Amino acid sequence: MSDETKTYLPAGMPAPEATRDGLDREFWDAAKRHELVVQKCNSCGTFQFAPEWICHKCHSLDVGWHRVSGRGRIYS
Repeated sequence: MSDETKTYLPAGMPAPEATRDGLDREFWDAAKRHELVVQKCNSCGTFQFAPEWICHKCHSLDVGWHRVSGRGRIYS
């Protein structure tokens, strides 16, 4: 099995890929460096997912990417 065919997804499910508009480019670039980044509003400090051009909380257009540890809790 080559590196290009290794996936954690079930057979037939497409692998995630970057969007054409470049919104998530920083995420994918960080992943190639083995880093995890999350979008964060530079105005109010709110983290958000999925990435958007505007902050979900304060509607600022000043959003960026913040490196995180990858540790956390999942609530369901």
